[in-house]
Amino acid sequence: MFKYFILLIVILVNALIVNYTMKLEHIDCECSKTWYRDFIKYYSIITIIMVLFIFCNIKTSTWKFIHNIYYIIGLCNIYILFKFSQDLYINKCECSKSWEQKFIYYYSMTFMLLYIILIGGMLFANIFKNKLIK
Repeated sequence: MFKYFILLIVILVNALIVNYTMKLEHIDCECSKTWYRDFIKYYSIITIIMVLFIFCNIKTSTWKFIHNIYYIIGLCNIYILFKFSQDLYINKCECSKSWEQKFIYYYSMTFMLLYIILIGGMLFANIFKNKLIK
């Protein structure tokens, strides 16, 4: 049950991101016209589709391969999402100012921090695993 709650939150967050990027396109926000915006929009759409497949509980070898590639690109997506929202803030982009921009900024910053802690912990464990066991 908890898994489905998390997946629902993922769908809602990515729907918000798609909506925000499409809003920026619709109002023709010049300072947001970068490849970041398009990448973020399409990655979020793919994320929603991937979550729907997870709901269907698909477990093929092709699916697992696509899923792994998706997660690797996801690491890049978090950085791009952070960079995009940071650039809008630093450049004082008036047409992009909204609660969604702040949400995306803090969301991406939180996940970047979590990834850094996770990767750092894994590296620490691998480096010192023999020393800790003895």
